[in-house]
Amino acid sequence: MPSSLDLPAPAWGLPEAPRPVPGPVDARTDEQRRRRAIARRHPRPRPTATRATQTVVPRTTWLDRALATVAHLVPVFALGFLAPLGVWLLARGRGPYVEQHAREALNLQLTLLGAYVLAWVLVVQSWWFLVLVGAVWLAQVGLGVVATAAAARGELYRYPVSLRLVR
Repeated sequence: MPSSLDLPAPAWGLPEAPRPVPGPVDARTDEQRRRRAIARRHPRPRPTATRATQTVVPRTTWLDRALATVAHLVPVFALGFLAPLGVWLLARGRGPYVEQHAREALNLQLTLLGAYVLAWVLVVQSWWFLVLVGAVWLAQVGLGVVATAAAARGELYRYPVSLRLVR
Protein backbone atom coordinates (compact mmCIF):
# COMPACT_ATOMS: atom_id res chain seq x y z
CA MET A 1 0.00 0.00 0.00
CA PRO A 2 1.60 3.29 -1.03
CA SER A 3 2.04 5.98 1.57
CA SER A 4 0.62 9.45 1.22
CA LEU A 5 4.11 10.77 0.47
CA ASP A 6 4.45 8.55 -2.60
CA LEU A 7 1.27 9.81 -4.23
CA PRO A 8 1.53 12.63 -6.76
CA ALA A 9 0.02 15.95 -5.82
CA PRO A 10 -3.41 16.43 -7.35
CA ALA A 11 -3.46 18.83 -10.25
CA TRP A 12 -6.33 20.85 -8.81
CA GLY A 13 -4.94 23.88 -6.98
CA LEU A 14 -1.89 22.66 -5.00
CA PRO A 15 1.47 24.17 -5.89
CA GLU A 16 4.06 22.03 -7.53
CA ALA A 17 7.17 21.06 -5.51
CA PRO A 18 10.05 23.51 -6.06
CA ARG A 19 12.69 22.35 -8.48
CA PRO A 20 16.38 22.69 -7.63
CA VAL A 21 17.94 25.79 -9.05
CA PRO A 22 21.11 25.10 -10.97
CA GLY A 23 24.18 26.56 -9.25
CA PRO A 24 26.89 28.64 -10.84
CA VAL A 25 29.02 26.94 -13.41
CA ASP A 26 32.14 25.41 -11.87
CA ALA A 27 35.06 27.45 -13.19
CA ARG A 28 37.77 25.07 -11.95
CA THR A 29 39.85 23.26 -14.45
CA ASP A 30 40.31 19.53 -14.43
CA GLU A 31 43.87 19.99 -13.11
CA GLN A 32 42.60 22.01 -10.12
CA ARG A 33 39.96 19.37 -9.37
CA ARG A 34 42.58 16.63 -9.54
CA ARG A 35 44.92 18.48 -7.16
CA ARG A 36 42.11 19.11 -4.67
CA ALA A 37 41.11 15.45 -4.74
CA ILE A 38 44.70 14.38 -4.07
CA ALA A 39 45.03 16.93 -1.26
CA ARG A 40 41.86 15.59 0.37
CA ARG A 41 43.11 11.99 0.23
CA HIS A 42 46.66 12.77 1.37
CA PRO A 43 46.68 15.76 3.73
CA ARG A 44 50.04 17.29 4.59
CA PRO A 45 51.12 16.84 8.20
CA ARG A 46 50.84 20.06 10.13
CA PRO A 47 53.83 20.64 12.40
CA THR A 48 53.20 21.53 16.02
CA ALA A 49 55.52 23.61 18.14
CA THR A 50 55.95 23.97 21.88
CA ARG A 51 55.86 27.31 23.58
CA ALA A 52 59.18 26.74 25.32
CA THR A 53 61.43 25.65 22.47
CA GLN A 54 59.47 26.29 19.24
CA THR A 55 60.73 22.97 17.91
CA VAL A 56 58.86 21.36 15.04
CA VAL A 57 57.57 17.94 16.08
CA PRO A 58 56.72 15.16 13.66
CA ARG A 59 53.35 13.46 13.99
CA THR A 60 53.30 10.95 16.80
CA THR A 61 51.29 7.81 17.36
CA TRP A 62 49.06 7.29 20.36
CA LEU A 63 51.59 4.81 21.76
CA ASP A 64 54.40 7.38 21.57
CA ARG A 65 52.26 9.92 23.42
CA ALA A 66 51.22 7.30 26.00
CA LEU A 67 54.82 6.27 26.71
CA ALA A 68 55.89 9.91 27.02
CA THR A 69 52.97 10.58 29.35
CA VAL A 70 53.90 7.58 31.52
CA ALA A 71 57.50 8.78 31.70
CA HIS A 72 56.37 12.11 33.16
CA LEU A 73 53.35 11.13 35.26
CA VAL A 74 54.34 7.92 37.07
CA PRO A 75 57.31 9.49 38.95
CA VAL A 76 54.93 12.07 40.44
CA PHE A 77 53.13 9.31 42.37
CA ALA A 78 55.72 6.57 42.82
CA LEU A 79 58.92 4.94 41.55
CA GLY A 80 60.94 8.15 41.24
CA PHE A 81 63.58 7.86 38.54
CA LEU A 82 62.85 4.17 37.82
CA ALA A 83 59.79 4.79 35.61
CA PRO A 84 61.48 7.23 33.20
CA LEU A 85 64.58 5.02 33.18
CA GLY A 86 62.45 2.03 32.18
CA VAL A 87 60.63 4.00 29.46
CA TRP A 88 63.93 5.38 28.16
CA LEU A 89 65.50 1.91 27.99
CA LEU A 90 62.40 0.42 26.31
CA ALA A 91 61.94 3.23 23.80
CA ARG A 92 65.54 3.86 22.76
CA GLY A 93 65.02 2.68 19.20
CA ARG A 94 61.38 3.74 18.92
CA GLY A 95 61.90 7.32 17.85
CA PRO A 96 63.18 10.70 18.95
CA TYR A 97 59.87 11.83 20.47
CA VAL A 98 59.64 9.17 23.18
CA GLU A 99 63.40 9.20 23.74
CA GLN A 100 63.48 12.93 24.37
CA HIS A 101 60.52 12.86 26.77
CA ALA A 102 61.94 9.90 28.71
CA ARG A 103 65.39 11.54 28.83
CA GLU A 104 63.91 14.83 30.09
CA ALA A 105 61.87 13.04 32.76
CA LEU A 106 64.89 11.00 33.84
CA ASN A 107 67.07 14.12 34.08
CA LEU A 108 64.48 15.89 36.21
CA GLN A 109 64.03 12.90 38.51
CA LEU A 110 67.79 12.56 39.02
CA THR A 111 68.01 16.30 39.77
CA LEU A 112 65.16 16.02 42.27
CA LEU A 113 66.78 12.95 43.84
CA GLY A 114 69.88 15.03 44.51
CA ALA A 115 67.72 17.81 45.97
CA TYR A 116 65.90 15.31 48.22
CA VAL A 117 69.18 13.84 49.49
CA LEU A 118 70.54 17.32 50.19
CA ALA A 119 67.35 18.37 51.97
CA TRP A 120 67.27 15.25 54.17
CA VAL A 121 70.92 15.70 55.11
CA LEU A 122 70.11 19.27 56.12
CA VAL A 123 67.01 18.15 58.07
CA VAL A 124 69.38 16.53 60.52
CA GLN A 125 70.78 20.04 61.19
CA SER A 126 67.45 21.81 61.58
CA TRP A 127 63.81 20.89 61.15
CA TRP A 128 63.26 24.00 58.99
CA PHE A 129 64.66 22.14 56.06
CA LEU A 130 61.47 20.08 55.97
CA VAL A 131 60.09 23.11 54.16
CA LEU A 132 62.73 22.49 51.49
CA VAL A 133 61.57 18.88 51.17
CA GLY A 134 58.00 20.10 50.70
CA ALA A 135 59.10 22.64 48.08
CA VAL A 136 60.98 19.95 46.15
CA TRP A 137 57.89 17.72 46.23
CA LEU A 138 55.65 20.57 44.99
CA ALA A 139 58.10 21.26 42.17
CA GLN A 140 58.05 17.59 41.23
CA VAL A 141 54.25 17.47 41.10
CA GLY A 142 53.83 20.79 39.29
CA LEU A 143 56.50 20.21 36.66
CA GLY A 144 55.37 16.62 36.16
CA VAL A 145 51.77 17.64 35.49
CA VAL A 146 52.78 20.37 33.02
CA ALA A 147 55.11 17.99 31.17
CA THR A 148 52.43 15.27 31.14
CA ALA A 149 49.95 17.65 29.53
CA ALA A 150 52.49 18.64 26.87
CA ALA A 151 53.32 15.00 26.14
CA ALA A 152 49.64 14.10 25.84
CA ARG A 153 49.18 16.93 23.31
CA GLY A 154 52.08 15.57 21.26
CA GLU A 155 54.44 18.47 22.00
CA LEU A 156 58.06 18.35 23.03
CA TYR A 157 58.73 19.70 26.51
CA ARG A 158 61.94 20.74 28.23
CA TYR A 159 62.01 21.24 31.98
CA PRO A 160 63.19 24.70 32.98
CA VAL A 161 65.12 23.45 36.03
CA SER A 162 67.00 20.21 35.61
CA LEU A 163 70.56 19.11 35.17
CA ARG A 164 71.23 17.44 31.82
CA LEU A 165 72.85 14.31 33.27
CA VAL A 166 71.61 11.84 30.63
CA ARG A 167 72.20 12.90 27.05
